[in-house]
Amino acid sequence: MNGFFAHLDQTGIVFVLGLFSLFSTFLSGFCLLLYFRSSSLQKELWQELADLKQRIESLKGSSEASASRSSEKALGKTELKARLKNLTGLEKRVSEKYRHVASLEQSGLGSQEIAEVLDVSRQEAEQMLSLAKASQGFKTQGKD
Repeated sequence: MNGFFAHLDQTGIVFVLGLFSLFSTFLSGFCLLLYFRSSSLQKELWQELADLKQRIESLKGSSEASASRSSEKALGKTELKARLKNLTGLEKRVSEKYRHVASLEQSGLGSQEIAEVLDVSRQEAEQMLSLAKASQGFKTQGKD
């Protein structure tokens, strides 16, 4: 034999082959360890990716719901403004009872006297006065 093994006897060759076998076994074990570790990390990363995708979808859903609520609020405000514009003739549509309460209050009667005239409680007369004021927008004299 020429080369590296030329000066070795049979025992030396077996020893070198044993060392080579041992080294390749450790190297194979290390490679397997790296493979299993990388496989484990890959599973963790895929799970984290799935969790992040799910979180993104839930955030998209909540932002869409928020946008929907915002547009509903804007629509509600627009609708309210339109209704308020149409209420200019509201005092004409107020029931006779509220007009009567308003005229009694404007003539100088307080809520107690109005309650006696209408045969209702003072609280009900005050409530009717409040509703009449809100619906007609008339100025009160402040008598009670």
